[in-house]
Amino acid sequence: MTDDVRTVAPQALDLLTRTVEGLSDGDLRRRSNLRDWTVRDLVAHVTSSVRKAVVLLEGGDVDSVPVDPAAFHAEDAAAAATALRAEADRVRELLREADLDAACRTPYGEMPLGRALPLVVVDA
Repeated sequence: MTDDVRTVAPQALDLLTRTVEGLSDGDLRRRSNLRDWTVRDLVAHVTSSVRKAVVLLEGGDVDSVPVDPAAFHAEDAAAAATALRAEADRVRELLREADLDAACRTPYGEMPLGRALPLVVVDA
């Protein structure tokens, strides 16, 4: 499973960042298919999820990352893409050397980092 995280996470991050980099300011203002969420809200939520992965990989407390997407709202599409790209690049960098079998603390209790990463990101 840990090899899967090292392979799949960078691929997913690439797809995500390319998608966000293709958005316009108008796209960010549109309603998403999630009730009461704009595309800006959705991009902010995704960025916060990736930030949680960074914090977990750095050995920090994921509960320190704000859960309100507004905390990650970008002023425009370019800034949203830049913020997401920065977090995604940091995840890629940290994954290279991460001990994915090492125990880490999560909101679900202690577990191996390789198991925790997908849970924390999905449940952001």
